[in-house]
Amino acid sequence: MPLFKAEKKAFKKNAGKWDVLVSEDMCKACGFCLHICPVDVFAWRKQPNKLGWVPMYVPKEENCIGCMLCYQICPDFCIDVSPKASNVQGPPSGVQGPLVAPDVGRRTLDGGREDGHHGHR
Repeated sequence: MPLFKAEKKAFKKNAGKWDVLVSEDMCKACGFCLHICPVDVFAWRKQPNKLGWVPMYVPKEENCIGCMLCYQICPDFCIDVSPKASNVQGPPSGVQGPLVAPDVGRRTLDGGREDGHHGHR
């Protein structure tokens, strides 16, 4: 069975519930994400990025089913897949407090932090 499939399928379950971010400035245009994705989410940009590569972008995010194959295969860690904010739910009934530690300086795809601090490098 080949790793990459030429045909794309239209899945309805879980489609449209995910944010897919590609750090285009870091993308080296290997195309792994495009080829491993079971649905039609990724495409090639027409213009090169800062590295001179023609990177991937996400023209059809609404098709994403959240399988995370693109995230797992990207050799340059350029892709982030996360639930859309409208799909994030609070703790289940009967559970008090947050389920995870509070977010303290979550990293963005460009290496900085959402709170604007970049820390030591």
